[in-house]
Amino acid sequence: MLNPTFFAYDEESTPDIKLISENRRGNITIQDITYASPQGGRVPAYMIVPQGNGPFAGVIFVHWSQRDRTEFLEEAITLAEIGIVSLCIDAPFLRPTSLKAPISSKTAARDLGLQIVADVRRGVDVLMAQPGVDRQRIGYVGHSYGATNGGIVAGVEKRIKTYVLMAGYASTSQVYRVSTHPMIAQGREKTPPAEWERYLDMIEPLDAVYYIGNTAPASILFQFANQDEFVSEEQALLYLEKASKPKQIRWYDSSHELNGQARIDRAIWLCQELNLGPLPASIQTKLG
Repeated sequence: MLNPTFFAYDEESTPDIKLISENRRGNITIQDITYASPQGGRVPAYMIVPQGNGPFAGVIFVHWSQRDRTEFLEEAITLAEIGIVSLCIDAPFLRPTSLKAPISSKTAARDLGLQIVADVRRGVDVLMAQPGVDRQRIGYVGHSYGATNGGIVAGVEKRIKTYVLMAGYASTSQVYRVSTHPMIAQGREKTPPAEWERYLDMIEPLDAVYYIGNTAPASILFQFANQDEFVSEEQALLYLEKASKPKQIRWYDSSHELNGQARIDRAIWLCQELNLGPLPASIQTKLG
């Protein structure tokens, strides 16, 4: 099922970054920007930039479906203190009409999946275009929606050195077939069976399990919750099993949102994998 050309985009085109506004938090600069999506439309994002000339690492953050680009904003501001330039992007389905790409309602489920992958890949271009960012030290952090689609990114985008995938689905199509969670079960029950099956057939090629095994040499940290109401232990272990090495998995006594210890652990992971040195105790305190 792995087909990197499925997610190909024009690597020679420009990100066309536009600055909407800029403000400062101490020595950290927070830019509200948009950049051109390879699939059409524009991607709203926050760029969080440390003080100085670098060299900096770069990290792309993608939120879960109940949130938006603000989910990781405070975390990114804290990480800027240790030399990380962050790009926090909005998912395609959250964008105002003026920024959305034209998508057919009949193929929206597939097209939106293709778009978020293309937008992350173009986000790598955006980070690499920033002064002082080391092209060899780019990371990715995704939560739920961001972790599920991050598994696809990991299989097709070879410029990212490490991934943190938080509470994501290994196989969305499988979950939608069997899950008893009310949000999913109600949608399944309200949709005619033939239409539901067509929908599942459309999204199955975007299941992360088909791509996550092609991540090496990039590393992966999986983070899952013991009390997750969405992601089962079976899905978590399937994701881990299908992923290429090097990989680690960590469990947290929390719900789907995860917790402060998870924030600390992924910061330690990013420091290790992006060659930033030990995470200072002061930063651990802020993240916890």
